[in-house]
Amino acid sequence: MAMRMITTAIVMFLCFSFFTYKVKEKYGIKSKQNEQSISQQTSSPEDIAGVALDGYDLVAIYENHENKLGTDEFNYPYSNVKLLFASQENLDKFSSNPYKYMPEYSGYDAYELSYNNLSTGKAEFARNIKGKIYLFNSTQNRDMFLLVKDEAIETSASNWEEKRR
Repeated sequence: MAMRMITTAIVMFLCFSFFTYKVKEKYGIKSKQNEQSISQQTSSPEDIAGVALDGYDLVAIYENHENKLGTDEFNYPYSNVKLLFASQENLDKFSSNPYKYMPEYSGYDAYELSYNNLSTGKAEFARNIKGKIYLFNSTQNRDMFLLVKDEAIETSASNWEEKRR
C-alpha cells in the first residue's frame, strides 16, 4: 500500500513536471530549470526514493503497445525516482526525449477524468492512444474508454484543464 502511494506521488510529480515544461515551452517562458538538460535533472543513486510506474517500461507502452516490466539493469534515475526499461534501446530512446513518453493527465485515470473524477492510473493498464500514453486503474476503465475514445479524450482533456485551474 505504501509503495503504491509512493508510486502514485512519483507519477503525479513526473507528469506535473512534464506539463510545466510543455507550458513553458509553448509560451516561451525561460527559467533556470527550463535551461537545464535532462542529464542535469537526474538523481544520484543515494537520492532515489523508489521505482516509478510500478516498474513498467514507458517506451514499450508507447512504441510497441506492450505493458512490459523493465529491469533494474536498464534504469534511468530522474527526479528522485528510478524509471525501468526492458532494454538498453528503450532506455536510450527515453533518455533522448523523455517528455515524449510521459503519461497524460499527470498519471490520473483518463476514464475517471472523463467523468470529472480524479483517480490514480496504473501503468499495467496503460495504452498508447493516438501517440499519447493514458493510464487507467482497471481493465474495465480502459476498455470503456476505448469504446468511445475520441469523445472520452476530448472530455478528459477539458476536465483536466478545469481541474488544473
